[in-house]
Amino acid sequence: MESNLITILLPVYNDEKYLKKSLDSIRAQTHKDFICLVGFNGTTDLSKKIFKRTTKEDPRFLMFDFGEDKGKARTLNKLLNEVKTERVCLMDGDDIWHPEKLKKQLEVEGDFDVIGTLATYIDERGKKGITMFLSEDPHSIRALNLQGENQIINSSSLIKTSCLLEIGGWDPEVEGLEDFDMWVKLSILGKNFYNVQIPLVYHRVHKGSNFNSKELPYSPVQIVRKNALMMIHKRC
Repeated sequence: MESNLITILLPVYNDEKYLKKSLDSIRAQTHKDFICLVGFNGTTDLSKKIFKRTTKEDPRFLMFDFGEDKGKARTLNKLLNEVKTERVCLMDGDDIWHPEKLKKQLEVEGDFDVIGTLATYIDERGKKGITMFLSEDPHSIRALNLQGENQIINSSSLIKTSCLLEIGGWDPEVEGLEDFDMWVKLSILGKNFYNVQIPLVYHRVHKGSNFNSKELPYSPVQIVRKNALMMIHKRC
């Protein structure tokens, strides 16, 4: 494995309205040493055509078409099977990265399992809103995650691949909160978290985003309790 080569996992489901900007922000990274695996899961809009048109001359972008098999967690697990690098980044098809996002994360000193960044909310038109300030202290991040307060923005995360494999990837049962479920699992295992104290991700909030979903299977607190109980059963 090459330490500076990063694999980006980008699941896409009907993101035609925002996908080009997301892809352009990845291509604009000042750290150029990456592979981006893009998985289409049940997409019925023009997302595939937009992907092909935007990345046709960039061999770092690889397309995986999973047909009608829907579900972000399932798509991420399939993409994870293709990863051959030590670290993985996650990206949503409606979010945007600052050009120095990867560079700033790679400059962080210390052995951290998950490195996030601060994030600024944007709306459907890209208008900036508030910036979400998150803890940079590993102990505080773990503690807050285990209290049901998400401390890692999904599209900001740089993760050791070994951590993802250790917990078996993403849980399709908690679709919509699969990212927070992962942070909780890793917090229970005592993994080291850190957040770069600069907003390097623009997190889009719109009608179709999980942020506004009214049908999530669990609340954040229920996610914490569920994983805590599973850990107790494993130890018994």
